[in-house]
This record gives sequence, C-alpha cells and structure tokens, in this order.
Amino acid sequence: MLTREKEGTAAAYQGGFGFYPIYCFSDRTGECLAATLRPGNAAANNIGDHADVLDQALEGLAEPIR
Repeated sequence: MLTREKEGTAAAYQGGFGFYPIYCFSDRTGECLAATLRPGNAAANNIGDHADVLDQALEGLAEPIR
C-alpha cells in the first residue's frame, strides 16, 4: 500500500520511488511554459507525453504568438 507522499508514483529503474517530470521551456525567455509529473517508471521516449506537454504550452501562449 502506498503512503500519501508516494501516491501516484512508481518504482524507478534506480530502485527508488518518485516522479519522472517533463517540462517545456521557452527558448527565448527561459520561462517554464508547461510541466507534468509522470510515474518514476515512465518511458523517456513516449511521444504521447511529449505531445501533451507541448499542447499545454501552446494553449498557454497568447493568440498572436501561436
């Protein structure tokens, strides 16, 4: 049974528990446009996760920039 602080996490390949975050930053300003926490055993090359974060980042931009 998971404790509250480990809720939503999964065992990582290194043996610990945690999240595998994915971020989208603005190259021009350096600000974080979007981020999501994935389970510790999430695949690094999952295009669906990358596309979701990019979509979130684009939704947050002003209409003239999109």
